[in-house]
Amino acid sequence: MTSRFPYPLEKGDKLRIYYQMRELHRAGYEIYLVSLTEETVKEIDYQVVKAFCKKIFVLPLSRFSIFLNIMGNILRGVKRPFQVAYFYHLSIQNAIDTIIETEKPDLIHCHLARMSAYIEHVNLPKTLDFMDAFGAGTMRRCDISPFYMRPFWRFEARLMQHYEQYVASNFDFSTIISEQDKLRLSWTPTDTKVHVIPNGVDVDFFDISDFKNQNNTIEKKYDICFVGNLGYYSNVEAVRFLIKKIMPLVKAHKPEVTVLLAGARPTSEIWSFENEHIKVIGWLDDIREAYAQSRILVAPLMHGIGQQNKILEAMAMNVPVVTTPRVNNAVGSTSEKDILLADTEGDFAEQILRLLQNIDLQNVISKNGRIFVQENYSWHAATQLFIGLLNEKIIEKQPN
Repeated sequence: MTSRFPYPLEKGDKLRIYYQMRELHRAGYEIYLVSLTEETVKEIDYQVVKAFCKKIFVLPLSRFSIFLNIMGNILRGVKRPFQVAYFYHLSIQNAIDTIIETEKPDLIHCHLARMSAYIEHVNLPKTLDFMDAFGAGTMRRCDISPFYMRPFWRFEARLMQHYEQYVASNFDFSTIISEQDKLRLSWTPTDTKVHVIPNGVDVDFFDISDFKNQNNTIEKKYDICFVGNLGYYSNVEAVRFLIKKIMPLVKAHKPEVTVLLAGARPTSEIWSFENEHIKVIGWLDDIREAYAQSRILVAPLMHGIGQQNKILEAMAMNVPVVTTPRVNNAVGSTSEKDILLADTEGDFAEQILRLLQNIDLQNVISKNGRIFVQENYSWHAATQLFIGLLNEKIIEKQPN
C-alpha cells in the first residue's frame, strides 16, 4: 500500500518502493499493489510497474477529496496529523476493504505512516515502513518556516510523533531507513519492533562508463551539481544556501564556476537562480545525465531526514560528493576517503575549491566513493534484510 504510484522515479519514496517490489518479485513473492495517486498514471509508467505485480489497484485522490479530508480532520477535533488526514478518505477506505476481502492477502505492507489509518482495523499480518522519521522532520521545519507558520508545524510535529508511536504498536514490525532516523523516533531505543532497512543503489545502472564518448572520456559541462526534488522544502533550503551563501565564496577564487540544478518540480525561487553560470534543468528522464555532466555533487542539507539517494547515486557514478556530517551519518562513508564533509558556507567553499583545483583528489574520492557503494549498498542486499524479517517474524509463525 503506497500513497503515490511508484513510477517514475523522481522521489526518494518511489525509489524505495520500486526497487523493493522488484527484489520481492524476483524472490518469488506475489505482489498486489494498492496505490493512491493525485495525478493520472501514464500507461507507460503503469506497464513498468506491472512487470512486478500480480494486480495493481490505482485509487485516485482528487483535490476536492483532499479538501474534505482536511476539513473533516478539523471538525473532528484534529484526531490525526494533517499529513495523515490529507490521504485518508472514506471512499478509498471502502475500496481498500473490498480489495482485502477479495484478494485475501497473506500480509499487508504499508509504505509510510500516512497510509496506516486504512488498515488499523485489519486483523492480518501487517508491516509498516516509516522510511523516515517524519515527526522529527516536521519539527525541524519549524526552524525554516515563516514565524506565522511555526505554531502550526510545531503542533503538527507533536501530532506526528505521537501518531508514529501509536501506529508502530499496531503492526507486527516496522522498518526505517537508517539508525539515525530510528533514534529520532523518541521511543525506539527500547523498541525491538523497529528495524533498519537501508536504501540501495542500482550500481549497474548508475555507471559513468555508459556516458564515455568515442575518445573514452566524459564531457563535464558543469563544475557543481545539485540533484533532487526541487519542490521539496529541505532541497529548496539547500539550493538557496548553495547559491546565496556558498557560491559567492567560491566565485571569489574561481569566477567562472558553473552550477547545474536538476530535479522535478523546481519552485519559482529555484528558477529565479538561473543565469549564465547557473543552469536549472528540472526533470530529466535519465537523472544520470546530471551526474555525468558534473565534476562535483554538493548537497548542503542541514535539516534533511532519511538516507539521501542523491549521495549514493553520485558516488556510484564516480562523482565526488561534498555534504554535511548529518547526511553522511545515514550513509556511513569515510570522510576524506570516500566523501568530503562540511558544516558552514566557508567549509563548503573550501572543500569545493580543493576538488576543483586538484584533479588527483577528484579521482581518488570518486574512485573510493563508487567502491564504497558497491561494497555496502545494493537493493538486493537491503531487501534480503526485509525478507529475513518476514521469514523470522511472520511467515514461519503462520499455520501450514
